[in-house]
Amino acid sequence: MCTGYWDRAALPGAVAAVAPGGLLGWEAMTEQARAARPSLPAAWCLAPGEPAALLPPGFAVLDQSDLPCSPPRRRMLARRARAAR
Repeated sequence: MCTGYWDRAALPGAVAAVAPGGLLGWEAMTEQARAARPSLPAAWCLAPGEPAALLPPGFAVLDQSDLPCSPPRRRMLARRARAAR
């Protein structure tokens, strides 16, 4: 689980660390946060559809939703498929 942080380069490592059947949770600021904080680097903010749009095959998104908070954030919960028996 990662909250309050976004670095696109960190996602592959987090994905690889999820065990079969395990969960990946992520919450980070969206691009809309830059309206209130113009100095916030764009690279620290989720683009539309992220992070779910960046998950590899084998992950099922259970929920991805924007939170009504300040600064604007999006949260995602996804499950990795169980290993074939």
